[in-house]
Amino acid sequence: MDRSSTETKLHFKTAVDLAAMVRSKEIGCVELLEHFLGRAKTHNANLNAIIAWDIETARARAADAGAPSAASVRAVELRPHRRAD
Repeated sequence: MDRSSTETKLHFKTAVDLAAMVRSKEIGCVELLEHFLGRAKTHNANLNAIIAWDIETARARAADAGAPSAASVRAVELRPHRRAD
């Protein structure tokens, strides 16, 4: 799917679909956040739905969510292996 087509259709996807896209690395957490921030900025003037913006914290959390965590690395490292005798 072409990038502009994907970006246009992101806001029609369910949260489950978006999560699957992130897990499959079809889209990154930061890219997804930026898409929805752009839409929120575009439409919030008319909707007045967002009263407090904390964009820097949201960006930091999205970046952290996209990075492999120490726990996930440990889980892979501690996976049991059979020893060949």
